[in-house]
Amino acid sequence: MGILDRFSLLDRKALVTGGGSGIGQALAVALAEAGADVAIADIDSAGAADTCTRIENLGRQTLAIATDVTAKDQVENMVDTVLAAWGQLDIGVNSAGIALRGPIEDISEADWDRVLDLDLTAVFLCCQAEGRAMLQR
Repeated sequence: MGILDRFSLLDRKALVTGGGSGIGQALAVALAEAGADVAIADIDSAGAADTCTRIENLGRQTLAIATDVTAKDQVENMVDTVLAAWGQLDIGVNSAGIALRGPIEDISEADWDRVLDLDLTAVFLCCQAEGRAMLQR
């Protein structure tokens, strides 16, 4: 029995935030390789479209959803879009995030607030919305 047989995600429905580049894109493609259909939520529409093309080339269904995950209404719309298209959500990967570069003494409070909004509050909002969708099943 191969690894994909043990961990098959065939026909599962996944949602990856930050899936337009970097770690999020790699995770989205890996989920598709394991058999999942994958929705890509990203503020970068071009990056999301690129990831969707990679997923389509693997023979899986995909959606690109332009989303600012720091905005609760957009997060709820993101999950509603997945449910409207596929009727279910099985996997949520909240990988949207940013990192600040440079000496800590040079980071502004506004930049720090942006990190907390995207790396902490947005994950909370996404987990809430995704969890509600999953609990319906």
